[in-house]
Amino acid sequence: MRMHISMTVGVDDLKDALEEEGIRADLIVLGGDDSGSAPHSGQDDTTIDEFAGVFKLSKSRVLKTVTFVESSSASSSSSSNKKEPNQEASGSAFIMPLLVVLRGSDRVNLPALEERLGRKLRLAKASEVREITGCKIGRVSPFGVAGALVVIDEGIGDGDVILPAGSQSAHCVYLKIGFKDLFRLVSRFSPEVLPLGFRVSETAPKQ
Repeated sequence: MRMHISMTVGVDDLKDALEEEGIRADLIVLGGDDSGSAPHSGQDDTTIDEFAGVFKLSKSRVLKTVTFVESSSASSSSSSNKKEPNQEASGSAFIMPLLVVLRGSDRVNLPALEERLGRKLRLAKASEVREITGCKIGRVSPFGVAGALVVIDEGIGDGDVILPAGSQSAHCVYLKIGFKDLFRLVSRFSPEVLPLGFRVSETAPKQ
């Protein structure tokens, strides 16, 4: 059975949570349209470059959330007509989605992630990302995606970071927050968060 998952955390929810948790952070609202879809390379370098330019930060301080899904194989096969038990005719075979939050300058080390979790994973397609998170690729937030497991990569390190935190009407919302406070805030909205000390990233090769 396919899971339909939607974003339930709004700007007011984030503001309330920050106040109640005593977390000092900045919510930044920028104009922009969250409709449509972006090319999915798994890196979203163009989007990260945009963010880094707007906030005048290096890509290592701008975070991205990459969506993975669990499948019966590492990648879906179009050559087989046989459907898996949890696969619909559309070809989707995900059960528990996985959101990995990491630095914009890094990429996910998929073999290490699969070994640690004991699961076979693949990058979610653009349509699956939209269905799971309610956002297009490059605008995904780790806050409040019901039924998803969230991994916050230890490679992010200390210091303030900026990441997409949802949308409000036609505006994009970003959050500037410290790394440890980020873990606390994500944990408040997403009970399935792996503890600190979990690293699954590697430095992306320079183009």
